[in-house]
Amino acid sequence: MQSGFLLADVRVVEIGEGRVGPGAGLLLADLGAEVIKVESITRVDHTRVSTLPVTAASSKPWECSPGFMIRNHGKLGITLDLAKPKGRQAFMRLIKVSDIFFSNEAVGVAEKLGITYEDLVKVNPQIVYLSSTGFGRAGAYAKHVAMGGSIDAAAGLFGLRDYGDGDGRAVSPNTHCDSIAAATNAFAILVGLYHRKKTGRGTFLDASMVEPSISHIGEAIMDYSMNRRIWHSLGNRDIARSPQGCYRCEGEDEWVTLSVSSDEEWQRLTVVMDKPQLARYERFVNVLDRLRNQDELDKLIGAWTIQHRKFEVTHLLQQAGIAAGAVSNNADIYADPHVKERGLLEVIEHPEAGSHTYASRLWKLAETEVPKRTHAPTLGEHNDYVLRQIAGLTPEEMAELEQEKIIGTTPLVPPQR
Repeated sequence: MQSGFLLADVRVVEIGEGRVGPGAGLLLADLGAEVIKVESITRVDHTRVSTLPVTAASSKPWECSPGFMIRNHGKLGITLDLAKPKGRQAFMRLIKVSDIFFSNEAVGVAEKLGITYEDLVKVNPQIVYLSSTGFGRAGAYAKHVAMGGSIDAAAGLFGLRDYGDGDGRAVSPNTHCDSIAAATNAFAILVGLYHRKKTGRGTFLDASMVEPSISHIGEAIMDYSMNRRIWHSLGNRDIARSPQGCYRCEGEDEWVTLSVSSDEEWQRLTVVMDKPQLARYERFVNVLDRLRNQDELDKLIGAWTIQHRKFEVTHLLQQAGIAAGAVSNNADIYADPHVKERGLLEVIEHPEAGSHTYASRLWKLAETEVPKRTHAPTLGEHNDYVLRQIAGLTPEEMAELEQEKIIGTTPLVPPQR
């Protein structure tokens, strides 16, 4: 266990995969908790299957997936087949000496494996248990299996993300709801720890992905409740600002965004564009006129921005007091001087994938130490340390688990794309 951190001496057991579970575990690890990720050699975390070409010179591609590594560094990793009695017994011995357990498996999985809150509280009455599912453990949709993309639609976000034409088929895939749920789960777990500190008892937390995601479109929900008005996407435009949009710049697939909030800003924009006469046109004189003639404005602005680089346009507009920002790609972020000065990117060495740059933790603490991030665990990397030194298994018990393929360091069936 680590010391000197906010969550020092807090042990977390995670059965999480994808973004929601591991994302919550990552936030807790960044606060100093000892997070133990449990996988099975019969079914590893599906993000170990890279959706991108793996270029690392490794014979173990399941160890080199960016999607897995970015959400699991700072954790210990073990394997246990909980479908087998000996695997479940070893798991319970680990739970007995832990503080938190959480999982983002679908409703019914915990019951099938015998690891429900009722099962765990028998061996550890102080356990804080969080179950994260798509729709919660009760209600008409409780047994629906969900992923970030489907929650995007169920929570109403998808319907607000088209390009203003109402054609949902043009909307890019989005798993923002996974990130919403991961942060919500980490917060809920901290609340559970606070409850335990106040009462001395553990607790069960039922977390839904869709509910915190709906809260992100609270204005649309309230507008319907008050006015029965259904919101649709405005694309890159705004209901009360004009011009506002995303405009092509010089170079391949380079863009800039801008938003004008007043007539005075509009006049300054025309000066920056070297077309001050536009401010005197009747069809552009005030915001209502500009909203009605936004299509024409977009063509005029786009004809100007295409002559300049996106960062040049951004600086010109910001110096004139107009909200603007370049549309950054991942290469831009990697080279951004502000990102570098803030220390957002850090290099981590991975035994299979090599040395790479990662996005760092989401906050800075002025008076508290933060743990040094370690690489995402390789499959079963910490079996011996966790199961022997923490859970107390004997060498003979470990040998049995390995012989019966309850633990291991190689998937029984290597995951495929």
